[in-house]
Amino acid sequence: MYLEPEVLSYFANKAKNKGVELNALINDLLKKDIDLIEGFK
Repeated sequence: MYLEPEVLSYFANKAKNKGVELNALINDLLKKDIDLIEGFK
């Protein structure tokens, strides 16, 4: 998956501040988005 540099930087900083891996943070966010999308069906 390609992330634009500013998006990658934003989420990398968020992950670092939370003490989690970037992959874990992105996966959690995407799972929440999927739940929201599925809830609107």
